[in-house]
Amino acid sequence: MAFYYDEPAHTFSEYLLVPGYSSEECIPTNVDLRTPLVKFKKGEQSAITMNIPMVSAIMQSVSGEKLAVALSKEGGISFIYGSQTIEDEAAMVARVKGHRAGFVTSDSNIRPDSTLADILALKERTGHSTVAVTEDGTPNGKLVGIVVLIIAMPFTPAFVVNIAAGLCKMDFKKFFVSIVIGKISLVFFWGFIGSSFLESISNPVILFVICLLMLGVYILSRIVNKKLDIE
Repeated sequence: MAFYYDEPAHTFSEYLLVPGYSSEECIPTNVDLRTPLVKFKKGEQSAITMNIPMVSAIMQSVSGEKLAVALSKEGGISFIYGSQTIEDEAAMVARVKGHRAGFVTSDSNIRPDSTLADILALKERTGHSTVAVTEDGTPNGKLVGIVVLIIAMPFTPAFVVNIAAGLCKMDFKKFFVSIVIGKISLVFFWGFIGSSFLESISNPVILFVICLLMLGVYILSRIVNKKLDIE
């Protein structure tokens, strides 16, 4: 049955929504959107609550492990769609349960029997110089070691010197001198070879300069040690 109205038609742009009064206490930290999920008696608290009143639709094109993880971070709930096998449902739930908020899944992992060529190929593909060694070579495998590719050799990284100095209680004068010499040599080192050490050593001129630089650093360190009476 059709209805006819004599009033002129209106659009949303013709209306102005005026919000109600909000006091100075109405701030996000004072807003509580918790919603009870199970039945509870009057005057009692629900045993299970959601931080936000939001759930996902039970649809294959909507619900999944990614949406479940996203909703769980905000305090909501996602439903697993049933148009799949029980094994697939269990695997999907396991992936959601295995997610750890604040952690980044490692994409640089190798097996204990991997070769150096495998590590270099992985570094070229991911760009990471730190590689985790797991029992099965997957991000979720048991960690058995860590491989760090130090591309700034032959100079020792500063963090290694700092750790060694802290463990052996090195004197401040010795620590300061070693850091200064190491930093100066490192600046000259990268200035000569550029950004790739492996490509630079193929150039005989740069290789000769590196050798001279290493010799100069050694002589300088001996002179400083003698002047400051550092063993």
